[in-house]
Amino acid sequence: SILKDKRRLTLVFHHPNIEHWKHVQRAIISSGFKPEITKEPIRLLSNSKTSSQHKTKKITRGFLVFNLIKDSNYKPKQLQTMDRKKYVTLVKSLKVEAKRLGYLRKSDVYDFIINRLVFKVELQEIEL
Repeated sequence: SILKDKRRLTLVFHHPNIEHWKHVQRAIISSGFKPEITKEPIRLLSNSKTSSQHKTKKITRGFLVFNLIKDSNYKPKQLQTMDRKKYVTLVKSLKVEAKRLGYLRKSDVYDFIINRLVFKVELQEIEL
């Protein structure tokens, strides 16, 4: 069935590779769903392994949650493209803000930065 106008879709995702985030970013932007923008990330935290982690020592703790609203009148905004220097400066300022707000672990800071950029700026590598 097709999702009706004003109905919500919730996307839960995590991956440490920015290339995967770029694909998710493009899919969301081209979907026609209006993102519900949040200042701080909505996260699901878990100590359980994902299905792909059963043979490794890794445990993904945080998954980002994005709420998207079906809106046939919504026109997605163009993502801002930045040169590397400007992008790095932006990421550094978001890193400082994340730490000021209490995001101390690298994975938490990463989630904070992704949440802030995913609907605004074409993603590039994020060095923490």
